Amino acid sequence: MTDRAAELATFARDAASSGLDLYELLGVDADTPKEDVHRAWRKRSLKHHPDKAGESYDAEIWERFERARDVLTDPAAKEIYDRSRSAALQRKLATDALSAKRRRLKEELEAAERAAKRPRPEEARRADAEAERERAREAEAGRRHLEERARLRREAEERERERERHVDDRIEELERRLQENAQRREEKARHKAEKKARKSGVHEAPTPKPEMTTQKATPEPEKPSVIPISDGEARTENAAPPPPPPPAAAAPEAAAPSAAAFKDRWAKTKERLMAAEAARQERKRKEAEAQKVA
Repeated sequence: MTDRAAELATFARDAASSGLDLYELLGVDADTPKEDVHRAWRKRSLKHHPDKAGESYDAEIWERFERARDVLTDPAAKEIYDRSRSAALQRKLATDALSAKRRRLKEELEAAERAAKRPRPEEARRADAEAERERAREAEAGRRHLEERARLRREAEERERERERHVDDRIEELERRLQENAQRREEKARHKAEKKARKSGVHEAPTPKPEMTTQKATPEPEKPSVIPISDGEARTENAAPPPPPPPAAAAPEAAAPSAAAFKDRWAKTKERLMAAEAARQERKRKEAEAQKVA
């Protein structure tokens, strides 16, 4: 179907539905030939022609005459118009056949239905008030949701800070204990060395701590005085006693385990703390992602 045929079909249906009688408009009937329809259109529309009408020209009326001519001279459009017009007439006759009482009841029912569809002022006010209350409830629910999320975020941050403080305190405690253990081992090794020296018969001053050790000058032994007695002989006076034997060297393992052991244990402790910190950071990242998803 071309655009022109579609336009004619639409006009034919609309004219039949609105009660516009195209036959009456042109002064013809359903059996009038196409040529007579053209002549009737020319005669009836002459006074509405732009050249004849002048200032009183009405484009809508002129177009209506042209469309009536086109519909009644086109077989397909004319058939659509006749069918639609017949159906409209049948509906009109059916409506007219109703009794006055039934028609009145029908009209009252239709009026009641239309009135029911129109909101009354009081109902409209109640509906507006209810809608406003609903908006307020939604806004309050949204505000509570945001406050709850903020509270959970603050609590999570506070727990994280508390864990960090606990880790820091734990590190300080471990460092303090390691230092105390190292000092006790050094003290024990020193006492052990002194005890061993006493058992070997050597009395010497206790070995100072490594950080307190200073070099002392070794006193030069006093030379004995020699008194001549005879040729080739001499007598020693005030001869000094022989020097005591050197003290037995302390066991090397008694004085040195502190620094190496401390470093080894601290390295292992530091490794464990770093692993705990990495796990904490991973847990913190997952909690942040969970909060974003929520």
